[in-house]
This record gives sequence, structure tokens and C-alpha cells, in this order.
Amino acid sequence: MPLGEQVNSHWVPKEGFRTEEEIQREIERLERLVARKAPVVVVDDMHTMRILLTQALRGSGFDDVLRATDGKNALKIIDKHNCDLALVDWNMPHMDGLELLDLVRGDEKLKDMVFIMVTAETVDTKVIQAAEESQDAYLTKPISAEKLTRRLNLILEQRLVTARAMLLEVEGKIDQAAELFLEATNNNPRARWTLFRLGELFARNQQFDQAEACFNRILELDPRASLALAYLGRVLEEMGDSRAGRENYRRALVENPRFFKAYDLLADSMHKEGKSTEALSVLEKALQNQGSENAGRQEKIAFLYQEQARFPEAEVSFLKALELKPRENPAQRNLELGRVRLAQGLIDDAVGPLFKAGDLKTGGSDEHRLDAQLLLGGALARKGDYKAAESVFASLANPANWRGERLPFDLSGYHDTVAEVYERAGISELADTHRKTARKLAREKGPTVVTQARIDELSKEGLDMVEKGLFSKGLKKYHEALALDDASPRVQFNIGIALIRMEKTGDAQKFLVDALINGILRRDSELTPKVVRVFVRMGKGELVRNLLDKYKAELAGSDLLAELLPVLD
Repeated sequence: MPLGEQVNSHWVPKEGFRTEEEIQREIERLERLVARKAPVVVVDDMHTMRILLTQALRGSGFDDVLRATDGKNALKIIDKHNCDLALVDWNMPHMDGLELLDLVRGDEKLKDMVFIMVTAETVDTKVIQAAEESQDAYLTKPISAEKLTRRLNLILEQRLVTARAMLLEVEGKIDQAAELFLEATNNNPRARWTLFRLGELFARNQQFDQAEACFNRILELDPRASLALAYLGRVLEEMGDSRAGRENYRRALVENPRFFKAYDLLADSMHKEGKSTEALSVLEKALQNQGSENAGRQEKIAFLYQEQARFPEAEVSFLKALELKPRENPAQRNLELGRVRLAQGLIDDAVGPLFKAGDLKTGGSDEHRLDAQLLLGGALARKGDYKAAESVFASLANPANWRGERLPFDLSGYHDTVAEVYERAGISELADTHRKTARKLAREKGPTVVTQARIDELSKEGLDMVEKGLFSKGLKKYHEALALDDASPRVQFNIGIALIRMEKTGDAQKFLVDALINGILRRDSELTPKVVRVFVRMGKGELVRNLLDKYKAELAGSDLLAELLPVLD
């Protein structure tokens, strides 16, 4: 059986929580296909092939067969007619089969439709690329009605049993879900997919002994089953035996050096244990074995290159990931591409990807967009284009440029961060301007009376728990209070003291520094001497002197500095 025809016989909708409504919708779609009462679409740019594929579908029992000449046209037809099955050529103009597949799987209404890729492609790297995608099957031309019917019936049997089991699983009926797979196994004792699905069901529900038994049963039937070896490896890792898990991944690769999922699992396992160099070596071997046409793998290897400061190689891999899947995770990939170019001093080349990553239309998270805009502003500043840099930073502070027209950050913190960016770029004048604005906002900011009452209440609860030795619960209360006022010096001080008692002095220092700074900005003459005394006991008197010098403008005109200096002495 060709590689492309065997690897994807196990595709199911992505793991993660699915509602009963979503699963029921999939079941109804699959039942329509089983009854041959569903609209289906053929997508191919060649007229002759459209006719042949239409005949194959009609020979398989479908009457309502629609046709499209490319992916763009197909998407309109699929949406308009609610097609349940697409038979799609790979190589087409305007939008090829892989692009159409990405759009279908990314659409909430369409993601569970049956998608079969058909092509005359025989180049190894192309076949491997198709085998790693999320279509239900990859079939090579020519395709007869008999060949299509046989394969489609297998797909529908697997997916329908799996969907019905998932519905029972969501309802909490794990035993009944398992019975469905066991019944399917009894009906077809030679089928392996039932044991795979049963093993996955047990693993998802933390029943690892039963999952292990399922995959071991497959290996009894076929000791060279690389997929079973990989699945068993995952289960063993979940059971805490990472070494045995990795040994199974290696065995899977001995049996099939082009089973790229095993490379990914082996690299992930090594990386979790801090073995970045070994993880990188594994993925490089995957690429050497023609596993380069996978965007997720290219992204993984790019991050590993980035960790090891191999920025030119990281740049190439991020570019390849974007080329392979331009719609998949573009914000983060462009952000990292810009970051590695900046690390190489390629400021002009970094501006484009950073601009894309910071664009609201890219669909990235607020965190990624914020990082991208800050890096972009910093890059422009280093180029000497201060006007453009200020424009970027100003757009950040405009609520209209964020989802829901709400800033996802505190303005005083924003100005502090921008000041740091300018400082790194060597532009002290603009850094000072933003830092002064940050201090002014922090000093002016203050919680309402009602909010302050709630902060005090949470702080007292946290203090009571810490005094009883319930540090984790106490810290949780403190952080709830800090969420109401993220510049509260008293809450920050309490967190710092709790962390010291937990012997986490490094983490404690960060909160104590914030407590001192915000205590100065809010002119809290009762708290700030306490913070200074703690720093003195920690042997951090010099750190305090540096902070007092940095904030001398804020201390001017008050008696606070005179109260703090004797504490240092």
C-alpha cells in the first residue's frame, strides 16, 4: 500500500473538547454519506478528470455530484450546498488542494467533512507531505468506482464508530464507548484501527494500563507496526517511563525511517528533559529523510535553532514554515522570524515580518502582537527613524487597535516597557520621556474605595493562610488582590514575604522591587521603610541605593528619602 494511502487512514477531528452538538453534526454528515444521500463535490482543473471522478462517485452511489475547477470555486460550492464529501486534486491554479484542505479544516461548519485528496503526484517529498496532512485519504490516479467505494466505506466505518464513541465519552459513558470499539473489533477481527481508537480512548481518560494493553495487542499481531510503537511510547511517557517511551519511538523509526510522527515525538520527549541538542539532531535527521515539507516540524526545529543562537538556520526554518502553511499561526511565526533577523542585525529585513505579526488582521494573540509591535518600534528606533517608532508605539496605546477596543495592558507598564526599548536603542531622551509618563500614571492610579476594600479583604485572607503555612492558597489570594490593582505595593510586599518564607528568594526579590518602586510612587511612608529593611536583611542594600537614585525625582519634595536613608545605614 502506498505511503499516502496508509498513514492517514486514522485521521479524526483534532483532539480537544468537542460539544455534543458538534459530534452529533458530524454523525449526521457521515450517516448521509453512508446512505449516499449527501451532496458531494469534485475539484480538479482538468475537464477530463472532473468527468472521470464524477463517474467514479456516481458509480459509488452518489447522485448529487457538483464540480469545481479550483479551490476558490470549490469553497463557494461547499459552503452554498453544504457538501459532505470533497474529492480534490492536489495541483490546481489559484488555490491548490492543500490550501483548500487547510481552509476546510479551519472552518467550524466544514471541519468534519470527508476530504479525499487525489493526484498523479509520485515525487517522494510530495507524497510524504500529503501523508502528513489532515485529509481522510490520499489516493493516486487513476481512480475507479470500485477503488473509491472500498476506500470510502472504510473511512466512513472508522469515522462513524469513532464519532459515536466520542459522543458517549462526552456524556461520561466511557465503558459504553469502549464497547462500540470492541463490537467493531468482533465484526472485523483483522482490523487494527479499532484497537488504536480504543487505546486512544483509554489514554485520554487516564486509563493507561488498558491503553498499553491495546497497543501491545496490535504489536502481538504485527511486531513491526510503527504506529502502534509510537502510540505505546506516548502511553509509557504518560505513565512516567520516558526512557521506555523513547525506546519505542526509536523502534518505530527502525521499522519505518519515514514515519515522521515518531521523529517529532522523540524530539519532544528529549526537549522536555532539557536535551535540546539531541532533540535538534533527531529533527535534522527527519529532514534528511525527506520530512522537510511539514510546517509544524519546521517550526519546532526553528525554535531549537533559536535556543542555540543558530539564527541563520532558524530564519530559514521559520521562512519554510510560513511558505508551507501561510495561514497557520502566521502571527507567531512572523514574530519569531523578525526576532531572529534582529538577532543577526538584519534590521531592515526584520521590519516586514514584525509588521505582519503586529497586524490585527493576522489573528495573533494579544501577547504576540504586543511583542511584535515593541520589537518593530525598537527596530525602527535603532534605524534612527524615531518618527516611525513613535507612530508604532502610539498605535499600541490606541484602544481602537485592539480586540473589543480595550487595551490588554496597563498604560503605566506600557510606558515603562517603551522606555526600556528606547534605552536599549541608546535613545535616552525618549526613554526618559516615557519613564516620566509611566511614573505619573502609576502615581495617579488608585483603586476605587470599593475595590480597595476587596483588596484588603483578599490580602487579609491571604495573610491568614500564609500564617497557617498554607502558602499556595495564600499566594492565590494575594494574586487575586493584585489582579484588582496590579501596582499595589502592599500586596506585592506580602507576596515577597511569603516567597521568602518558601525559600524562593529570587522570585521574592522581583515582587519586593515592585513594592518599593510603587511604594515610592504612591508616597507610602509606612510601607517603604519596611521593604528597605527586608532588602537590608537580604544583603541587597546596594540594590536599594540604586533604586532610590533612579527615582530621586519622585522622592524630591517629600520626607520619604530622609526616612529611608537611615534604614540603609
